[in-house]
Amino acid sequence: MRENREGRLIILEPAGAAPAGEAAVTAPFTAGELAALAVAAAPGALPAPEAAALASAGLAGLVVRQGLPADLFVCAECSSTFDLGWRLRELGFMREWDAALALRQTAGRGQMRRPWQSPGGNLHVSFRLPERFMRESAASVLAAFLLIRSFAALELPLLLKWPNDLVLMGEHGPGKLGGLLLEERSQALLAGLGVNISRLPAAANLRPEAALPAARLPENFCFGEPVKLWLELVHNALLVYENMFMASSSRELLWESEKYLLWKGSEVQVLDAYESGSITRGLLCGLTELGGLRLLASTTVTAGSSPNGYAADRTDGLRNRRDVSLYSGSLSVP
Repeated sequence: MRENREGRLIILEPAGAAPAGEAAVTAPFTAGELAALAVAAAPGALPAPEAAALASAGLAGLVVRQGLPADLFVCAECSSTFDLGWRLRELGFMREWDAALALRQTAGRGQMRRPWQSPGGNLHVSFRLPERFMRESAASVLAAFLLIRSFAALELPLLLKWPNDLVLMGEHGPGKLGGLLLEERSQALLAGLGVNISRLPAAANLRPEAALPAARLPENFCFGEPVKLWLELVHNALLVYENMFMASSSRELLWESEKYLLWKGSEVQVLDAYESGSITRGLLCGLTELGGLRLLASTTVTAGSSPNGYAADRTDGLRNRRDVSLYSGSLSVP
């Protein structure tokens, strides 16, 4: 059961000198950025022990709103909200559902340590997942499912591109709205979430092999501001977690997750990024009990086995296919 406490919106800014090489926040707010934050009460000081903990890291914190579902630490700029979240964890903050949000990141990271573009106006946040997720082999898929259900409560239906991409179906087909990444340290699990609210990454900076184009929130979406969007999402996520996750087994949750699985029932291919670049092609059937992909595979081919880089697909009917479970790789359609 979640700890009964009142969350706060806490503004973080640099103050004094941080220990060498350990600056958690790299820029102060501008007047315009401060004015745009959802301030509902007169600013207040943090309790002395919390203020002292932040000061030891060269930070100052100010409470500008109370009555939230969990603590939300907001800064103008940091290297990565993961870096900030883990630093706050070291200082005694970041209980379950608490979050670190930055208006800008200078070194955001995505899957396989790829750079994550972080333009101002989009959502860049890392939050601590409940302890249950520490025991889940399918934690990434289930965390994405939790957020999909949270967006659904905002009347924005999304799909899951396995294992952790949030997909918006637009006029011209599916587009990647955002992505999720998990990091575990010191008996805690943080989820990093990026959502394209108002800006898309530059096309030149997208990976050539990206399976989907980038997408952003509809212009008429009611929660088109990072702090406002996160507060709605965490409120909904808590309700989904307490009303659905706590009453369901992992298997039941994965069955529900399958309903949102992009390309289910379609021919897909999975590029194994950890081995020799092999590609497995087949019919996407669903998820395994551990959160992997279930395919009726037609063939597996290896990079360089033909003049054009990959051997031809030798599909000869469903009866000659084999069941395959995959737990890593990049999913796309042929």
